[in-house]
Amino acid sequence: MDPAIRLQAETIKQHYVKQGFKVYRDAMINMESMVPFPIMVQLAKGHLYEIIFVGNPRATNHRMMVYDSDDRKFDEKSVSKHHGDDASNYIIYEFSPERTDAYVFEFMTRLKNENFCGSVCILAADATKGEVKYTPYTP
Repeated sequence: MDPAIRLQAETIKQHYVKQGFKVYRDAMINMESMVPFPIMVQLAKGHLYEIIFVGNPRATNHRMMVYDSDDRKFDEKSVSKHHGDDASNYIIYEFSPERTDAYVFEFMTRLKNENFCGSVCILAADATKGEVKYTPYTP
């Protein structure tokens, strides 16, 4: 567990919790450079989710791919850092499924063949509060 990554992930998570989201899943994950780490989760049609991935800040690339239960990739996000850049080490993905299904979120990071950890948190809008109005996270 990397305390700096955990703190950063907690800060982003609390930004959304304070605005009406509930933690659906939250975990630190052990990763290897360029080895995909899949997480399967059941999500409900029409609900709003925020998927947060925080990777090692020394990494040069962070990617997240999204697959449906038929193994069809339908979205991908990434952040890359070039020499001297101050690119972020996190991905925040807003998702409202068109159908209730099991979705796979696959996370991958490039960090010079090292083992390291990352953080994944899935937040769900609290349906008991009606439509959740929120502001996106900015550091």
